[in-house]
Amino acid sequence: MSKNTISRTTKFPIIFAALSCRRVGKTGRQLIKDIVYWFFYLQFQTRHRPKKRPVVSVDHPLDETIPFRSKDVRKYMFFIPLWMKSISFYWKNPGRKSVPDGTPVDRVAKTVEFLDELRLLYRNAGYVYNKCSSTTRRPGLIPHPVFLQIHFFDPHLHCIPSLHVSVVLFNYLKMRELLAEAATRPGEYDEEIEYCRRTAVEIIDTILTVKQHSINCVAAGLFFVNAYHPQFTEDECREICRNLLSTVDEEVETLEAIREYTLNLFEWFLAKHDKIENPEAGSESDARDVIVDFLKLYEAGERDLGGDKVERNQA
Repeated sequence: MSKNTISRTTKFPIIFAALSCRRVGKTGRQLIKDIVYWFFYLQFQTRHRPKKRPVVSVDHPLDETIPFRSKDVRKYMFFIPLWMKSISFYWKNPGRKSVPDGTPVDRVAKTVEFLDELRLLYRNAGYVYNKCSSTTRRPGLIPHPVFLQIHFFDPHLHCIPSLHVSVVLFNYLKMRELLAEAATRPGEYDEEIEYCRRTAVEIIDTILTVKQHSINCVAAGLFFVNAYHPQFTEDECREICRNLLSTVDEEVETLEAIREYTLNLFEWFLAKHDKIENPEAGSESDARDVIVDFLKLYEAGERDLGGDKVERNQA
C-alpha cells in the first residue's frame, strides 16, 4: 500500500490550494456558489413557495423492506469529505510528480478541471431540481447530532437525481483517470483507486439504509452519471445494481427484487435516452429531461417503470 493514502489524507490541502492559488480559488468559489444555489436555495424556495414547482414523492414499496440503520449516517455524510480528501491527495502527491515521459503534471489545471466538472454536475442536477422537486418518506427527527444537522440544513426535496450517487461515482472515475495518468509505474495508485470505488459503493448503500433516498434515486443517479460521464460505463452501473446493499451486514429478504428493479429502471432510463419509442426523432434527448419525464410519469401513477426488463433498440 502507498505510504500516503486518500483515507489518511486531510481536507486541508485543497483548502490551502484554494487560498494560495488564484485559479483554484476562483473555481472553488464558483463551486460553492453553485452548491448553495442549485442544492440549498432551490430547496428552501420550494419549501416556502410550494406552488413554485411540483414535488413528487418517489418512494417505492421495496424501500420499506430495507432495514433502517442509524449507525450508517456518518458514512452517508462522508460523500463531501471523500471528494475533498481525494483531490487533496492528488494535489499534494501525484500532482507534484512527472508523468513517465518526464513531463511535469499540471496539478493546477487538473485540479481546476476536477472542480469545474463537479460544479457542472451540480448545475445539471439543478436543472432537474428547478423543474421538479422530489422527496421520500424519511424517519422523524432522531436525537443524533448528524441527523439533526441533516434535518436542519436539508429540506429533503432534491432526491432525484441523487447527488450522493452522482458525487461519489464522479469522484471515483476522476481519481481513476487522474491517478492512472500520473502513475510512474504500473499499479502505483491501485490502492487509492480501489478505496474510492469501495467507499462509493458503501455510501450508495447508506442512502437506502438511512432512509434518505429510494431505490428509484439509485437508478436515476447511475443514469445521470453515465449520461454525462460515459467513461463510467453502463456495465459498471449494472454491476452496482446487481450488488446493491452488498455492504449491509443485515438480511434483506427482498434483496434480489430490489436489485432487479433497480437494474430494470436503469435500463428504462437508457432506453428512454435512446428514444426507442420514437426512433425517427433527431438527436438524443437531454438526459436531464429524461429524468424530469420520469418524475412526471411517477407523479401520474406509473410507479413500476422498473418492474419489467426493457430491451433497448440501438442503431
